[in-house]
Amino acid sequence: MEAVKKKRRRKKAEEMSAQEAEAIDNGDASIGGVGGGPSAEEVRMSSDLHHQHKKHYQELSGTIFKEMHTIPELSATIGPQQVLREVTEQRAILQGIVQRVEDVLKEAKCPRPKMIDAKKVLDQYKELRQCTTDSSFTEEMKLEMLEDKRQELSKAHRWEVFAKFQDELNTLREKCTKRMAGNDVTAKEVRAGSDKKRIAARVAAAKGLKPEEVEEASVTTTNVELPPEVIVLSFLYKSKLEKNHGVVIDRPDGGKGLAKGSPPSKSLIVHGVTEEAKECVRELRALDLSGKQVMTVSPKQASVIMGSQQGNARKIEGEYKGVFIHSERNQVTIYGPPKQVKACHQHVVATMGPEHGAGGDGPAAAGSTERAAAPRREEVPLMRIDKDKARALKGPNGDVVKKLQADSGANIKVTINKEDEEDTMATVRITGDPATVLKAKDGVNAFLKSLVVHHAPASSEAIIRLYDGLRIAAKGKGKGGGTGKGATKFGDLRDNSGLTVVRKADGVDLLGSKADVDKWKETLKECITEAGMVPAVVRLSAEQARLWTTERVEAVKTSTGAKVQLIRRGKGGENSMLEINGTQAEKDQATAEIEKSHETMSFSESIADVPAAATRSLTARGTNKLRELEKRHDVSVSIDRKTQEVTITGSQDNVVAAKAELEAEIEKAGTSVTHEIDIAWEEGGVVIGKGGTMVQSIRQTCGIEDLQVETVEEKKKVIIKGSQEAVDAAVKMVEEVLAKAKEAAAEQAERKNNKESGNGEENTKGSGKGNRKGKGKGKGSGARGECFRFRDTGQCKWGDRCKWDHARMSSSSSG
Repeated sequence: MEAVKKKRRRKKAEEMSAQEAEAIDNGDASIGGVGGGPSAEEVRMSSDLHHQHKKHYQELSGTIFKEMHTIPELSATIGPQQVLREVTEQRAILQGIVQRVEDVLKEAKCPRPKMIDAKKVLDQYKELRQCTTDSSFTEEMKLEMLEDKRQELSKAHRWEVFAKFQDELNTLREKCTKRMAGNDVTAKEVRAGSDKKRIAARVAAAKGLKPEEVEEASVTTTNVELPPEVIVLSFLYKSKLEKNHGVVIDRPDGGKGLAKGSPPSKSLIVHGVTEEAKECVRELRALDLSGKQVMTVSPKQASVIMGSQQGNARKIEGEYKGVFIHSERNQVTIYGPPKQVKACHQHVVATMGPEHGAGGDGPAAAGSTERAAAPRREEVPLMRIDKDKARALKGPNGDVVKKLQADSGANIKVTINKEDEEDTMATVRITGDPATVLKAKDGVNAFLKSLVVHHAPASSEAIIRLYDGLRIAAKGKGKGGGTGKGATKFGDLRDNSGLTVVRKADGVDLLGSKADVDKWKETLKECITEAGMVPAVVRLSAEQARLWTTERVEAVKTSTGAKVQLIRRGKGGENSMLEINGTQAEKDQATAEIEKSHETMSFSESIADVPAAATRSLTARGTNKLRELEKRHDVSVSIDRKTQEVTITGSQDNVVAAKAELEAEIEKAGTSVTHEIDIAWEEGGVVIGKGGTMVQSIRQTCGIEDLQVETVEEKKKVIIKGSQEAVDAAVKMVEEVLAKAKEAAAEQAERKNNKESGNGEENTKGSGKGNRKGKGKGKGSGARGECFRFRDTGQCKWGDRCKWDHARMSSSSSG
């Protein structure tokens, strides 16, 4: 329906323009029907206004349309790399056009006038002009009203032209979007063709052939789903299968490592000629790597098992079908079907002898009948304990385990499976010499026996508030019912009690010695009680959130006795709230006071069509005008940058006073002036800054409209445009930047001169070594330190070239 209305308005406007043009060409006195219409002069005035607005908008959009017409269509005759390059270049240009369209529409946005029919306004202008003047309707009043009608006619024409201008730019934006989508499809097709060609070349390399000897059409790609352990251990068999079958095996993630927390791949991709790929897929699906046996060995034993270039390991793999042997650090791991792994492990152990776990010579000493005895390293079978007790066994930062290891001399490793929540057990592995292992095991058992578990029941909401409050309190912000004293006490309990605190679905557990648990369990109960108090919540708009200053919140807390906390959320505070804790009476009283304050502060006034220059001046980073005005009048000021409207919220008296002051600031800031500063050629880079950072900083800090550095003959000129106040601040900032740059250049030149001349400065701490006072490193008039070689031996191999002082030593010796 809206589209039909727009079409009708556009048609009517076109008819009106044609009618006006015809009237002007024919020299008619009017274009109206019966009873006459506007005169030729009035029609010419209307046409001139229409033409002025049309010319203005054409100037804004002309370059954009020209740039769009210069973009060529993608050619099918160029190579794939050139296509991809052109797609990238065209995307950058098209995105720039779309951005410029959005900027132009935002900059040239026209407010919709009350009267949009230019013909009706022109008729009203004609009727008003024909009115006769008298004592009650003077000529001056008539002229003022005619000028108002003329302005109204101008606004109607501007709206008419803008509507058409907006439609044209929106059409251009849609055209750019469709062009980018079409280019993306073309690029995708080109990449797909290149990928297929590249895969064929990789398959040819795997088969030992030239790329042209393998046809792209003969290469197939198969996605093979496999058990997780087979995917993870692909390094065991990948190269072997690729070599045997002449295929390429890839992972879906492109062969990259898995990101932390991401699920493992469930499949592999096989590229190859059809029959060879099928054989490889069958062999992949037949793999069984569910069995695993880890052996701790010495480096010499590992080399014996694996053999030269892993020849011995490959031989063993041939004897036990489906088995793979892998060596890493001081471990040899056997993978494969469980039965085959067991048999292979027994074979390797028998070959190595009973001391496979230690550092003996192994089977390498084939000619000797006796083996050197090595210290036997013993490993206790894995201990499985409750996860919570395992956390207590590790202790804060692993302190408990470290102490047990230090006391026993054994190695203790506690493993907690954090990914599987259903597994409630953890493992403890103890390795070392028999005596140390036994001592460590006794220490672990004694610690577990001394543990006491205390369960403090709590609702899920209380637990969430308790832990959330602790998390936010650590950042220095308050939140919810557990953010105050309760959160502080709970943090002290968790961090300083020495106990293990475990979060449960129905409460919180404390694990530790009986004395420590008894000491802290009442504190935990108090924390849960405080967290269980459900706070009252008062939602705030962005304007209300800014009005709730620290002083206002403290006043409510003092008068009601409730704990009131302001929580700012969302962009600009749009989802902020006040949370109230305390007894029900305190919460009710605080809520009532807050609502009463909102009623008092709900008055608002707006200032429409604020110039962009004034907006920049008011929100400049270096001035803080709005914040100061808000604080001075106790109001909230918000700016809608799309409509350029300023809204002031607060009590009525404060809003009226703030609006008057703000209007004066806007009027002052809306007046644009230009100031020029002549600078030296080399100072242009200082004002611009690296990558334009200094220009951007000056704009944001001072709120100016524009800052340009232009070249004038052999000098440069800084041109600053904006309000008088903003320009003055920018001029001062530019002068400060140039002054600092000159000081830095002077200091650098001075250091360079001192370095070249070697002249020191008395009583100045220099950069030389020893007792030198001067800055220079060569010979000079400044006092130099003594040469320790000359002082100790009476001679120095550097002679006169030595940078240290010989003269004082010589004079003292002669004296």
